Amino acid sequence: AAGAGVGVGGHSMGKQYAAGEDGPLREPGVISVEGRAHSVLIHYAATPVADYVQSSVDAALAIHRVEGPGDILVFLTGEEEIESAVSALQEEAADAARRLIGSSGSGNNGNGGPERFTVHPLYAGLSPAQQMEAFRPAARYTRKIVVASNVAETSVTIEGVVYVVDCCFVKQKAYDPKRGMESLLTAEASKASANQRAGRAGRVRPGKCYRLCTAVAFRTAPDTGPPEMIRSDLAATVLQLKALGIDNIMHFEWLSPPPAANMIKALELLYALQALDDDAKLTRPLGMHLAELPLEPQLGKALLVSGELGCVEEMLTVAAYLQVQSIWVTSRGRQKLLDEVKERFAVAEGDAVTALNIHAAYCRVGGGGRARAFAEKHMLSHRALVRVADIRQQLARHVRRVGLVESSAGRDATPVRRAMTAGFFANAAALAPHGGGAEGAAFRTVRGGATLFIHPGSVLFRARPACVVYAAAVRTGREYMRDVTAIDPAWLPELAPHFYTSQQKSGFERPADAAMAF
Repeated sequence: AAGAGVGVGGHSMGKQYAAGEDGPLREPGVISVEGRAHSVLIHYAATPVADYVQSSVDAALAIHRVEGPGDILVFLTGEEEIESAVSALQEEAADAARRLIGSSGSGNNGNGGPERFTVHPLYAGLSPAQQMEAFRPAARYTRKIVVASNVAETSVTIEGVVYVVDCCFVKQKAYDPKRGMESLLTAEASKASANQRAGRAGRVRPGKCYRLCTAVAFRTAPDTGPPEMIRSDLAATVLQLKALGIDNIMHFEWLSPPPAANMIKALELLYALQALDDDAKLTRPLGMHLAELPLEPQLGKALLVSGELGCVEEMLTVAAYLQVQSIWVTSRGRQKLLDEVKERFAVAEGDAVTALNIHAAYCRVGGGGRARAFAEKHMLSHRALVRVADIRQQLARHVRRVGLVESSAGRDATPVRRAMTAGFFANAAALAPHGGGAEGAAFRTVRGGATLFIHPGSVLFRARPACVVYAAAVRTGREYMRDVTAIDPAWLPELAPHFYTSQQKSGFERPADAAMAF
């Protein structure tokens, strides 16, 4: 029997494992296990909502004023929206507290609900202590309003929630193979996602869900969200398939077939990394070693090359730091302090070398309470730093298995920057002659000439290095480079001559689409 989770269609999985026409019938049975929940009454907006963030705030306040006891869970799409809504709700909470000063009794809204309320954000970038505030029971005669991302949709359960406000939108990752760039797009939530959110109101007793869309609009929403397979970079996936001996990946029986453009982009990148040969076969030993590392192929190449450059220890640290979403703790109203803390570790060589400085400082303080205090003082996530240390140990075991001898470059950052160049040479960008301003300088990709900006979270955000490589490009409001390392442009033809043409008598001949001359 095959168990089907909420995110995967059980019948689709069953058909995938069924035999072909000539074989015996082997389609597995599908067992559906329904979760226990109380009934949830669904309310829809009478007219389309123009500003769902403000409407979410208004809906939460309206529920608080007229409904009985029970906490409120508000779903929004991301950190910026959540903090905006939390700020507005906290102003209202402060006003309510002032009105009740000196009053007697419990502070009741007339329907048994409390007049006081507290507000708590919940999203991945918060510190563990801030996240736990959303889970603690509300004080007596006080209602709790939690404003959350879709992390509260399926990953966690917040006890006491009786009312849900659903903005009916979600942030989805999308991948542009032409530019090799990921985007976070605000998209209409699927019916499956909306039903998951509504179910949060029925965990403890019958509840209510307020959807900020009309009933007609909801009926036209997609049943499920698009599979991640069709909107992702497939380089690592293709590398694993090749390692399993599946060479004809264009005819592989995918559960959700990805776009051909994504497949072609993955093959091109792996060929550029020299993980595939001219026949699209896995190369030996490089391609096989890359497949053995639990890293994205470009970062894996940088780690493998570090053996030749004598900086394996440093690249193990850099690779581990690049596996966590963020080591910094974000907090509303403390951005200036965070910038000051980053300056203590920041160096002109970029984010990779800055990570080495943070790691060295963290290791010097020792473990236990001192490490936790260090993280708190410097607005670092202790949980993320512990995770980095664990990943680093795992990677160290992997590199020993592929034959890398551990080495260190000491205080010399050049080998690390060269290793990053050897892995991410396809992600090189040069400072544009004109452009940029208060929001950062403009860069153009060396191949293709696309305009990019350094992400505000990078230590190089306000710097103007001549040439950089970046670990990832993302599109939010603008097209940004993340995890940026400043490099010498002369390293590109040296470390990747197959990608940046060849040396001729007249000197290095740049490609026709290059953004700069070397």
